[in-house]
Amino acid sequence: MDIFAALAEIERERGIPERQVDHRSPEWRKVAWVVTASNNRVDKLELSIAREFGKRHGWTLGTPFTHECLVRGGVHDGYASMPFTFVDHPQYYRVNRKAAAQLNHIYVPPFEEALFNRWARSNNLTLYLPDLPSWYSKSTRLVVYLGPVGRRALDDGKPIGGWR
Repeated sequence: MDIFAALAEIERERGIPERQVDHRSPEWRKVAWVVTASNNRVDKLELSIAREFGKRHGWTLGTPFTHECLVRGGVHDGYASMPFTFVDHPQYYRVNRKAAAQLNHIYVPPFEEALFNRWARSNNLTLYLPDLPSWYSKSTRLVVYLGPVGRRALDDGKPIGGWR
């Protein structure tokens, strides 16, 4: 999969103008259908990119887990409980069902890497900043927290498509 082609396709889909149409007019259903179909295509593209990102790192997109579970490399112990400042629009990755990494699309006007690095270290996680634009929004930054399982997958030399 060409991730950059998929990102360009998402931008084209998001460029469909959403017009203000009176919901009582016959035109409304047509406009609503076009926007809904476009949103569905964007959702599918975002999911494909998220899966490909994980695949290139040796991870599988999976179900939510807490940061305690990520630190332990566990399987499950409840639902995500990380603070909103450091976690937004999360996606969870696993290796052999074990928590490996959590990717976030974070809105940060000036990105303060030291702040995120300090928070990750204080929670026994490793900060990883891939050189890849966010597929969620142009105004977000990709921030990945790695647990021991995720770090091992990267250290084992899994192909990562040029991101490190």
